[in-house]
Amino acid sequence: MTHETMRKIPSYLKGLVETRARADAYVQRLEGVLQDIQAKLDRAREDREAADTLIRAYNRDLDPDAILPVRSWRGTYGKRGVLTEAIREFVRAAQPAAVSTAEVTWHLIIKFEMDFITSEARDAWKKTSVRNRLRELAQRGEVERLELEDVDGLQSASWRWRA
Repeated sequence: MTHETMRKIPSYLKGLVETRARADAYVQRLEGVLQDIQAKLDRAREDREAADTLIRAYNRDLDPDAILPVRSWRGTYGKRGVLTEAIREFVRAAQPAAVSTAEVTWHLIIKFEMDFITSEARDAWKKTSVRNRLRELAQRGEVERLELEDVDGLQSASWRWRA
């Protein structure tokens, strides 16, 4: 195709195309996270139903629905540096695409099977544990912080692995 036969595309249309491409990539990444969460949710429901069946078989007077859920901290992440290494692996795996702080946070919550009583507790953990580790990795030159992007009206940083 020669330059005479090519149509000139308005700049606003180019911007819309780029916005759509970024949104599509974000949707694909989040759908992957959603599939992981759905698989873990299905497994937890199966475990709960199996326990309910055994409880009823052992003692018919005990109603499993009367048992209150226990929301406990799963403990540490493992050996020293495991959380930072998990962040490195996740950002590196997304290369060359960038990942948001929220995506890193949800990846860690799923990987380490963390449970937070409130969204405020989760947000505080995100700020102190995830953001600070990402900033440390950026200071060391392992990841780079990209421009702030507007996601649902909230400002969120994006991070990309430096090759």
